[in-house]
Amino acid sequence: VISFTYTDLYDLTNGFAQQVESSPPPGYGTHLMLNWYKQPNTTYTVTIDSRVADAYGNTLPEDFVMSFTTGDFPPLVQIDLDRFTHYSAITTTIVGVRYRNVETIDAKLYRLPLNDLFQLAGENQWSVWENYVVPDQAQNQLWQRTYTPDGGDNVITRMGIKLTAVQRSGGPEEPLPPGVYMLEVRDPAAQARQDGSPTVQRAVIIITNYNLTFKRAMQGDSLAWLTDLATGQPVEGASVTFTKDGSPLAQGLTDGDGKALANLNLVQDDQWKPFFVYTGAPGQPDFAVVSSEWAEGIQPWSFNLDTYGPVDQRLLYVYTERPIYRPGQQVFWRGIYRIMENDAWTLPIAGLEAIVNINDAMGNLVSTTRVPVSENGTIQGAFTLAPDALTGYYSINVLAPIDTEAYHQASGYFQVAAYRKPEFQITVTPDQPSYIQGETVKVTVQADYFSGGPLVNAPVGWRIAGYNYVFNWADAPAGRFYSFEPFDPDQPAYNPYDGQQGLVAEGQGQTDANGTFVIELPADLGGAIASQMWNLDVTITSPTNQAVYAATSFPVHRGEYYIGLSPASYVAVVASPATVDVVSVRPDGSVYAGAELQVVVSEYVWSSVYEQAEDGNFYWKSSAERTPVYTTTVTTNDRGMASFDFTPAKGGQYQVTATGEDTLGNTIRSATFLYATGGDDFVAWPRQNNDRIELVADKKLYAPGDTAKILVPNPFSNPVKALVTVERSGVLEAQVVEFSGSSETIEIPVTAAHIPNIFVGVVIVAGVDETNPFPATRVGYVKLAVDTAEKELSIDVQPSSAVVRPGDTVTYTLTVRDSAGNPVAGAETSLALVDKAVLVLASAYGTEQKLVDIFYYQRPLGVNTGSLIVINKDRVSQQLAEGGKGGGGGGGDGGPEVREELADTAYWRADAVSDENGVIEFSVKLPDNLTTWTLTAKAVTADTRVGQAMNDIVATKQLQVRPILPRFFTAGDRAIIGGVVLNGGKEATAAGEFRYEVSGVSGEGRGARGEESLGALNPGEFATFDIPIEVDSATAAVVVTMTATAGDLSDGIRMEIPVVRYQT
Repeated sequence: VISFTYTDLYDLTNGFAQQVESSPPPGYGTHLMLNWYKQPNTTYTVTIDSRVADAYGNTLPEDFVMSFTTGDFPPLVQIDLDRFTHYSAITTTIVGVRYRNVETIDAKLYRLPLNDLFQLAGENQWSVWENYVVPDQAQNQLWQRTYTPDGGDNVITRMGIKLTAVQRSGGPEEPLPPGVYMLEVRDPAAQARQDGSPTVQRAVIIITNYNLTFKRAMQGDSLAWLTDLATGQPVEGASVTFTKDGSPLAQGLTDGDGKALANLNLVQDDQWKPFFVYTGAPGQPDFAVVSSEWAEGIQPWSFNLDTYGPVDQRLLYVYTERPIYRPGQQVFWRGIYRIMENDAWTLPIAGLEAIVNINDAMGNLVSTTRVPVSENGTIQGAFTLAPDALTGYYSINVLAPIDTEAYHQASGYFQVAAYRKPEFQITVTPDQPSYIQGETVKVTVQADYFSGGPLVNAPVGWRIAGYNYVFNWADAPAGRFYSFEPFDPDQPAYNPYDGQQGLVAEGQGQTDANGTFVIELPADLGGAIASQMWNLDVTITSPTNQAVYAATSFPVHRGEYYIGLSPASYVAVVASPATVDVVSVRPDGSVYAGAELQVVVSEYVWSSVYEQAEDGNFYWKSSAERTPVYTTTVTTNDRGMASFDFTPAKGGQYQVTATGEDTLGNTIRSATFLYATGGDDFVAWPRQNNDRIELVADKKLYAPGDTAKILVPNPFSNPVKALVTVERSGVLEAQVVEFSGSSETIEIPVTAAHIPNIFVGVVIVAGVDETNPFPATRVGYVKLAVDTAEKELSIDVQPSSAVVRPGDTVTYTLTVRDSAGNPVAGAETSLALVDKAVLVLASAYGTEQKLVDIFYYQRPLGVNTGSLIVINKDRVSQQLAEGGKGGGGGGGDGGPEVREELADTAYWRADAVSDENGVIEFSVKLPDNLTTWTLTAKAVTADTRVGQAMNDIVATKQLQVRPILPRFFTAGDRAIIGGVVLNGGKEATAAGEFRYEVSGVSGEGRGARGEESLGALNPGEFATFDIPIEVDSATAAVVVTMTATAGDLSDGIRMEIPVVRYQT
């Protein structure tokens, strides 16, 4: 960095600083720093023109010239491994090491005791790792080697270190036996330099013949599954141990399917801690070990599943008869208490006493009492507020007995306020429950006193805001789900709910002599393809200056009807007709007959290529292309129904779309997906750089007695074993099945015990064969929602009179029934008759949660899956054995970086915990996007302190390569593709080169490559390059790689474009 210091204020908006863009302008200062990327061993000259002036116009007497020469890049030695890495004992193990500007590299290999692994990978792993010293090094060190690396100065180069049992001067090399090892590499000169560079790089290496999959549950059963890495077959009769720190928590023998189940009886603090399963001992052929944290890419959040927070198997719902009170009034409260056992709610012990403490808004204890738990598992009480009680939110804090010694804590809340009950109420009534694009919205606002009579000539203010709307057909046939989701045929990645949102309109006025005010405006959705919900807020002020607020919402629909699509089964069979039911319904759910709809079925064809990147590593790259394969026209009948049959020719994923037009000229679109399984064709499911597969259930909602059919896309071509589990707080059911096809269907019987939901997990393991040279696994999850109707009671209330006088006696008749309409005996019911003027003061009025939703909420997944094979690096080891890429110049990054891993989410973790120093430490590898990444941190403590912070980072480059490519090619296409090289920085670039390489096109070696000169680019300027190609008639995809260099700047991108073939 070059720093310029001025004796007076310098105008940073003038002089050579004019070439630097800043918004807002930098203004004035006395310091200016200049920094840029510098080549090693290069002499630079910096000249400041004498015409540069300060804030007062003073200039230099002459040009200022300075020169300097850079030195070498700092030395570097780095292991190409994560902290914990697995290799199979059946393959050659070679570890990659990157280096630069070092004369020698020292390497040491140690065997580690198993208990040391539990510490290094345990709950205190960060501090343990930092201070770890291999015990008894003379005995545990296997060998020490010194390497003299090749490679030019200032260039990062890669070499391989073969891990063998002993260092031999001749004869065959012995492979390492199964066990736990630590590899250390270092630059011997680093310590003498004392330049702050790391003196040693370390990695723990685990070598086994077996794979262990570990499903750790906080409640109920955990599961270990042991399989052979070479064959993928389960291992029977092995002794497995579950542990946290080496001390056994549970032990067992694997059954004929390689499974072992155990209830670990974990506690709340264990939620965030690693646990382990192991079999055998290091040095033995049957040794294997896995951590619950070795789950990269297969964590529940990777499947968009909710996971457990703090563990709590008790639920106490506490509520008051109304939400708000004034000082001096009496508060009545009630609690419903349940305990979960065996994944189901049970009654607590009756007669035991709960401790009830009521605290005011300042936390002061204002009441304490003990109340017994009833036989129905309820508690109740009353409390009178002091006449001078503090206002604010009070809490009812209950310690409910679990047994005679332990308690469960829960709270309820109410508000104390010196409120003034509103004198009047507002009703806001649209003249229609919903509107169609192009109609006129008319809303009547009525203001009436609670005691009767209108509020006249009162000022009115109103505003309307629009938000996304999802149509739901309440009268859909039982057990059927219809998709009404719109789509954009021109944008496959289109979000149907993007579009105009926010403020729609606002205005003012006053009520008339009847207390009425009318709002009229056109229903105009603008450019939104989807429908919207309009929220209308109204505020009216009374003559006493009492302002009362009311609101309503109504949808504005895109058309006069919606198109619903529902496959008879979301999983179809190849060569068999798949029926898709179509419905046209009005926004109110009634029939819309005679809708003429254009139907298109498109096939999604996935292709996956295992490509080598510039860093020498290989990655799976998948792409999909939507190709229409079937079209038809249907017209809905007098019941708004239609259907059509589509026969899939091959397995895979299909999108079904339907398009219609209403009498107002509005275009209506809907889409859904289905999947085809079976047949002789192998389905090319996408292969990813993680180990996930997507499971597809045949329904959105199940009822007890149903059988769920779940499609499993199997990417392995030979028969494989799969662990199928039913999970929730623990592993409820487990079985091992064999998959022999690329599309398999499993069946899960749904029972009442599965209410309100379960999770089905599938773990596929594949051994080594001619199509799969390395052991592999795939993990999939799907959530199944189960109807809670049989858990919900209905209560019919009939008063003796609907209109009464003050002081009259009213009789209420309540009838409690079950979901079948049968009367229910023993239903303990609370009753509260409360002034509505008080209820409407509560912000939650009208939005109270239903009891069925409180006790039968959608449960999170309480199981975490870890797998030894997830951290396996056999493929990288094989690449090094074959000769990996080496070398790199300039910036020491191996040439232009090629961006190909593009993602929307770079990192997510829900359970990071700060250590004793308040530190949370984590690492993340960003995807290749050129974008801004925002980290949002939100924290909560055990005493409910909360906090949050946000930080932005910008992932950008000065030199940017942006390809110009179609979405797909047709075999034999002649096309001109292009690349744009952009200077996105604030300084001009030097002249350079643009290179491209295209595979899958006609030409020598079925590829095309070229190089063109790239001129200097000023900030914001770009250069365009045209590349004529002819797509090879036999290729399945065209892979385009473009790179650009300009001085010390570089960028590159690689994209794969599918090639389609039209057949008649």
